[in-house]
Amino acid sequence: MNTIAPLLLTGIIPACLSFLAFFLIGICFGFVLEQAGFSSSKNLAGVFYGYDTRVLKTFFTAAVISAIGIAYLQHFKIINSDLINWHPTFIWGVVIGATIMGIGFIVGGFCPGTSICAASIGKIDALIFVAGLFIGMVLFGH
Repeated sequence: MNTIAPLLLTGIIPACLSFLAFFLIGICFGFVLEQAGFSSSKNLAGVFYGYDTRVLKTFFTAAVISAIGIAYLQHFKIINSDLINWHPTFIWGVVIGATIMGIGFIVGGFCPGTSICAASIGKIDALIFVAGLFIGMVLFGH
């Protein structure tokens, strides 16, 4: 059985508390984004212009820590990696999606996650970006 929530399936997080646990994880993630300066479009655009590498450092650090965490959880038999849903890679979908997101990132100064982070602290440009994000999702869905 594949799922995106192996901690829920193994009983580490009870089903009745799953939404609360995932909500708190999201709040913590947003807090870390804000503390790292990801609510500033100047910091985010700096990646594309080559003068700011904090975004790359933070996300690569998060990826390495996540990989190490999964390895440790597997080693101590806390989770079973067979319960994690690993999606196949469709290269042309990735290329097209990355191009569209990259253009939006450069034009708007935010990616979807950082736009929500910046909108939550009341930045007007982020609020407009989020509105455009939802309009784009609705149009794409239709």
